[in-house]
Formats: sequence, structure tokens, C-alpha cells
Amino acid sequence: MDRQTILDAATTDFTSLIGVREVQTFEAKQQWPDLSLATARWEFAKDVAAMVNGGGGLIIFGLATQRLVAEQADETSAVHLIDPADVNVSKALGVLEQHIVPTLRDVRIEFVAALGQVPKGIVLIEAPRQSSKVVLCKAMEGAAPLKEYLFGFAERDHDGTRNWTREEVTRMIRSGTDPVSARLEAIEQVLSTLTAERLAASAPPREDEERLNARIDEVLRDE
Repeated sequence: MDRQTILDAATTDFTSLIGVREVQTFEAKQQWPDLSLATARWEFAKDVAAMVNGGGGLIIFGLATQRLVAEQADETSAVHLIDPADVNVSKALGVLEQHIVPTLRDVRIEFVAALGQVPKGIVLIEAPRQSSKVVLCKAMEGAAPLKEYLFGFAERDHDGTRNWTREEVTRMIRSGTDPVSARLEAIEQVLSTLTAERLAASAPPREDEERLNARIDEVLRDE
């Protein structure tokens, strides 16, 4: 699935996109979110953050999906065209900037009209992989003058989104999320294992514990 395929599908009112499986790099959403709602803004940012953290890909709004239980996969099942009046690209980009750090680069949000049902169409989001992982953040306003911030980390996992646990986020903060840090950590673990094995191999051999205890009992009895 790529942008050109989607543009070509406009000639069929996007019905040619029915029957496409969701994968690591492609996710379908039926409705464009109401970004006036705080929960919708958070979910929208989470979907985009998960996609870029998972390696990048496309999100299409305007396609319903159905679950293929036997195959444990989701597949597009119907087209639900969106009114362009409901889509504010600038506001959507602002939501991403508000809820995702660091700021995403080269994310593209595009309304693509269906040629047979103009002006309705679908919304295509191109969310490329970033140079580093991104984190979700949300400021919680309260009666007090202080703000509290919630943080989270979401990542695209095959055809779904996985929310990291608190422990995983803690490890990420400590070790970093860039590939170099991950590789260095893996190398350090391998070296640690090899060192332990070498020390164990070079240590003087020890008698079997049961035989040693039996010998001690013999000596005590002889006395």
C-alpha cells in the first residue's frame, strides 16, 4: 500500500481498497475524529505516534474494517466517505505537535476526494519513521495553578497498537530508544554472559556436594 495506489483508488470511489489487510505499515480508521474532544485528540496522537514508532507507514480514515477471526487479522470491509468540511488539517497537525515529543517531521495529512462523489473522500496520513522514538504527553488542567503531565509510549505491532507498560517506559528512559543504544546494551549483555562463562570455566573444579557431605559423615562416624 502506497500513496499512488490510494490516489488511483479515487477513480473507483476507493472500493478497490476493500479487502486489504492491515499490516505493520497500514492502518484503517472508519471515521475522522472529532478533534474538539480531548479523548479524540489523544487517540489521534496515539495512532500516529504508534505508527512512527513502529517504523512508519500509512493511516487511512474512511475505511471500515472487519476481524478475520480464523486468521487473527483485520481487513478493510467498506468505504465510509468523509466530508472535507469536517477535516481541518492545520488543527490535526497542531494536535500532533501538542501531544507528541519531539515534534514529528515530514508527517503529511491529505484529503483525497472520490472522483465519483466529490467533494467527499478519505483522509490519508503519511507518518514516516523518525530519527528517534517519540513519546505521548498530555497536560492535565486542574483547579490548582500547577499542571500535571501524563506520559505514554505506543508502538505499531503488526496490525495493532501496543501500549508499553510502566516498566518498559522506565527502561526506555534509562537506556534510550535509538538503535545505537539498543545495540550497545545488547553487546554489553553478551559480553557479561561470556565473561561469567569464562570465569566459571577457569574456576577450580568442586567436588559433588552430596559426595562431600557423605565423606564428612564418614569422618564423623569414625571419630
